[in-house]
Amino acid sequence: MNRKGDLTGIPYIQVLVILFILYIILAFGVAAVVSNKGKLEIIEKKLGGSLKDAVFYATSHNDIPLLEKVGKPVVINPTSKLLAHAKKNGWEILKVK
Repeated sequence: MNRKGDLTGIPYIQVLVILFILYIILAFGVAAVVSNKGKLEIIEKKLGGSLKDAVFYATSHNDIPLLEKVGKPVVINPTSKLLAHAKKNGWEILKVK
């Protein structure tokens, strides 16, 4: 899906991923989303076990396990460890001011 959202200009799949993450936070509490293992288990369960069509945005190397599972990992203003890992794996790197 490469179509853009009508109001945001963000691709629909990215909007869906953001909304899904917000749903997880609201439904299961922040504690369930803090643990990387918890993130993976909850998201994989909700998506039926596959993250190949998912986009995940991260800023910390703590999220490398989840970034490695999704089809489109994107790092934003990454820590030095995450930056090195992203470059090594050819992931998209965004720098936001």
